[in-house]
Amino acid sequence: MEYYSDKNSKYYSNETPVIEGEESNFNILEWVFKFLRYWYLFIVALVLALGLAYLKNRSWEPEYYTEAKVIIESSDVDNAYNFMQGFGRGMDYINTNNQLLILGSYDLINRTVQGLPFGVDFYTRGHFRTNSLYGREPISIELKYADPQLYECEFRFIPIDNNNFEIVLEDEFSKELFPDFRIKGQYGVPFENFLMLATIDKLYLPAENTEFLFCFRDFYSLEEEFAERLQLSYIGEMSSVISISLVGNIVARDRDFINALCVEFLEANLEEKNEEATRTINFINEQLAFIFDSLQISENRLRQYRRQNNMVDVNAYTSSVLSKLTSLDVQRSELILKEAYFDELAEYLKESV
Repeated sequence: MEYYSDKNSKYYSNETPVIEGEESNFNILEWVFKFLRYWYLFIVALVLALGLAYLKNRSWEPEYYTEAKVIIESSDVDNAYNFMQGFGRGMDYINTNNQLLILGSYDLINRTVQGLPFGVDFYTRGHFRTNSLYGREPISIELKYADPQLYECEFRFIPIDNNNFEIVLEDEFSKELFPDFRIKGQYGVPFENFLMLATIDKLYLPAENTEFLFCFRDFYSLEEEFAERLQLSYIGEMSSVISISLVGNIVARDRDFINALCVEFLEANLEEKNEEATRTINFINEQLAFIFDSLQISENRLRQYRRQNNMVDVNAYTSSVLSKLTSLDVQRSELILKEAYFDELAEYLKESV
């Protein structure tokens, strides 16, 4: 053991200190040759990494973000129409929080998908990825009858020539379930088997009559798919602008769904407003008719009373009745004026639809 010291401390050490200026024993070439002895491992690792990266890129399906914005406008009216509050009917029919719930409701989504051509998915499948044919479907299928088991099957469409085609099952589960299934048909001619009654029309065929796959989608599965992926949120705080967005692989289909959902939402809102306005106008008309009948009855009674008592001039006994009649006449004039206003409002609403 050697003893070393410096100006600040003293210590003992089993290590031999490196004297300044002494060369290190580390040899770079020696380590390089050690690594080179296992060069084949580096080559194997590099090949595996490049292969995995290639497979990942070939099988990777891009996802697209599709968004639309809807403005929820308030239906408040000017203070000039505040006399409507006397009938207990408010004019603010839209609550933005309720509208957000309606926009994402299953009922509205179901109405949307039923109006879109989402009943059949057409696609091709390569070694690494599946490519949708949405928006460029080679054929159209008019399905007149479908067995419930049909929606669990995957079909392969095989073009034979310009007039004939063949349909076989693709997935193994369906092949085991229906081992004898095979359809041979002609374009534009209805065909029938135990699973379906349908007619297939040719729109176009891919290059060299390439085969493709298709499967049928029921509205329940479509409703569940879009309800799960649909994202709704307000643009900023205290905002009445709603963002409607979807993230998916088929951007054209998502765009069509969002556009149709917005149209269904606006139409549903318009129907609700028209129904509310119609109910309000009907209520007012009923009240006006009731008041008009009451005025007529009161007027007839007054005339009968005056005839029975041979009353020509107004006297003390009829002064109170005449005063009431005058008041009723004033109210009748006001109600007639309101009725005219609501007739104009009803015409305006009909023209706005």
